[in-house]
Amino acid sequence: MLDHIAGQQLKRVAAGDTVWIITYYAGEICLRGRIVVEKVTDFEGAARYLGTSDLWESDYHLLAKPGTEEPLDDIPLSDCVADLRFNSKKDRLTLDADDMVDPQQIQTMRELTPESAAILQKIWDEAAMPSGAEIPLDQLEEWSRGAGFGEPEKNRRVEEAAVKFVTEWYTREGWAVVSVESEKLGYDLVCKKEGMEESVEVKGVSGEDPRFIITEREANAAETLPDFFLCVVTAALTSRPQLHRFSGEEFLDKYNLFPIQHLAVPREAEGAQT
Repeated sequence: MLDHIAGQQLKRVAAGDTVWIITYYAGEICLRGRIVVEKVTDFEGAARYLGTSDLWESDYHLLAKPGTEEPLDDIPLSDCVADLRFNSKKDRLTLDADDMVDPQQIQTMRELTPESAAILQKIWDEAAMPSGAEIPLDQLEEWSRGAGFGEPEKNRRVEEAAVKFVTEWYTREGWAVVSVESEKLGYDLVCKKEGMEESVEVKGVSGEDPRFIITEREANAAETLPDFFLCVVTAALTSRPQLHRFSGEEFLDKYNLFPIQHLAVPREAEGAQT
């Protein structure tokens, strides 16, 4: 859990601030972590608070607000890095002709505009969707947007990129691929090869965590169709998407399914006729 960070560039940070940690990882800019600052202290103060002197030598140490500590992650920001703005004369990162960012630009600490902070907050919340057997109600709204309830335009682009990636993968493997997405069968593609046939449902995810929304029809297909396969494409909009492929049996064994929507009917209308 990230409970502390240190560095000379942190001298402008104050208690109550939120610090976003952005790094250069595997060839792209990534969101590494977040710390909600409880206290700004020096090396000795941090050592006393944390009970260890095995700390980075720096004049500025940030201690996380108790209860807000979170694990580190590596969430690609290639889809939004051009949209980030800062409260400074140089208010954005410079991109090259390939829309890439020079890693040296992120070595300087910058203050995000509220709109840009909200972008990172949303991305972070989406990647933090809980995976346990129970989901606290007060967390459900926060992460549900990242599992398919985000902006419609981005969701569409993620899904299209995932279907394209899976179609090309099957084609390279020698399969003939037909899209049946418009028929709403509980799967998107029918793939045939040498007498074999697979009914393939495709899920696209913008981040690295293979969690997603699945409809009741799709879940039923996974349970009842012997030729059902689920292909989850993570980092779908990046230059390095990853394919996670499961048979229906493997999917049901590896995943927990949680109901996240209900039809709400006013009590006085329950007996109404239409």
